[in-house]
Amino acid sequence: TRADHYYLCDHDLTELANGPELWVPVGQDYHGYTDRHLVVSNESVLAALDIYPRLFQHEPDLLRKFLRFEPNYTNPESLLKHIWQRSGLQVERFPRVMFLCAVDGDSRSTLGRHWSKKRLKQVDVNLKYAGEYRDSREGCGQPPIPKEEWFVPLPKKKKKKRNFLHRLWHRVTKLL
Repeated sequence: TRADHYYLCDHDLTELANGPELWVPVGQDYHGYTDRHLVVSNESVLAALDIYPRLFQHEPDLLRKFLRFEPNYTNPESLLKHIWQRSGLQVERFPRVMFLCAVDGDSRSTLGRHWSKKRLKQVDVNLKYAGEYRDSREGCGQPPIPKEEWFVPLPKKKKKKRNFLHRLWHRVTKLL
């Protein structure tokens, strides 16, 4: 799992004890299986995590497809799906109970380009993907709430004034 997951309710693993070898939460699949959270049996943990050695040593045709960015072979989620299927691992879904978040002061690289730039009223964190929050509420048995009630507006950051040399450089490069 990830350190930037916020668990909206308990993550009950007892229901997952009897069943397939791998469990992943619903959502964020991108033509494969989400790479953010995994529950795996003791017997299958090494097979589930042995992604890149298998790709480079035993799956040259699969590696070529990813290097050429063929359709459905373009991201970590699709890589997990192909490797786990070829390894014969059975994957099941469970209701999402967590969502990605950030707190004030986290770097832009932590927030990424998909950051929603909104703060959740209910838990006082910045939300990264609105869909994950919606799925987590559903997975935790919480009623849906109107989107306009989710957020508190974030304070606007003051624009930094450029110093003289920066302004001069900007003007000169525009002339070139």
